[in-house]
Amino acid sequence: MQDKRLIDGKIILIVISSLTFTSLLFFRPGITKEKNNSIKNANITKINYTQQKEATNIPAPKIEEVPTKEEILETNKEVIQDQVDTSITTTEQPISPEPVVPPVGLELHSNDKVYGDKNSKVVIIEYSSPTCPHCAYYHKEVFPIIKKKYIDEKKIAYILRLFITNKLDLDAAVIPYCDCALDNEKFLKWFDTILNSQQNWMLTNGNHLAPLTTIGEIGGLTKEKYEACLKDNCIASILIENNRAALTHPKFKSSPGTPAFFINGKKHEEPYSAEILSKALDKALEEAETNSKTDG
Repeated sequence: MQDKRLIDGKIILIVISSLTFTSLLFFRPGITKEKNNSIKNANITKINYTQQKEATNIPAPKIEEVPTKEEILETNKEVIQDQVDTSITTTEQPISPEPVVPPVGLELHSNDKVYGDKNSKVVIIEYSSPTCPHCAYYHKEVFPIIKKKYIDEKKIAYILRLFITNKLDLDAAVIPYCDCALDNEKFLKWFDTILNSQQNWMLTNGNHLAPLTTIGEIGGLTKEKYEACLKDNCIASILIENNRAALTHPKFKSSPGTPAFFINGKKHEEPYSAEILSKALDKALEEAETNSKTDG
């Protein structure tokens, strides 16, 4: 039989670890007490990536030292400058351009980033996290195919929402909202840049803000504005509501994981390969056309 003191010690360690994670995520400078309570109530959940159905053969990450600005620039300059139009720099306009309107479940709301035809009868919502390696794989290998077939052809409404699972997600997700709150295309380019440079800012022993700041500066986002956006309650509210909307769906709440997809309000339970997602979207388009004829 195990020593009771040993068992109690394990329990204490678990409690301390939980409290540490909570304090890192929820008690951020510049966020009001009321906002911290809102974040807690959003039931933000740490993702278990082993639940993903599609293997991506991503190697186990290795913890590294914080890369220097020169190292980040050397390995990411071409990617970042291709993704983000550096001629569009930040201005002194208000950081929060509009009040937050909470979404109703999985319906379209005013703060959504919508691509394609926002009036389409087929709406797909993608939930992605900045620290998610599977999301990086999806955006590099799968999303371009879906974009070409369905978004560029205006067949569907494609909504991208960022899902927060930890403090790293929160700090990284601020960047696209900070620089281009009203520019959907630039928002997407910023998010792709963050995903493509995960190795530079994620694995830094808690010093992730330094490389994130550098990535922002290379793309034209000043250090001062990024720091201001980290304290912006409006941005935090948008991210909180994104999480809340996803967690209203029982199947997501019971088994959260990113990337996650909802097609016309139904959770996509199959793998997210281009072929399988295409079949699901084609089926939804056929159903929408049939229903339209019936209603007419």
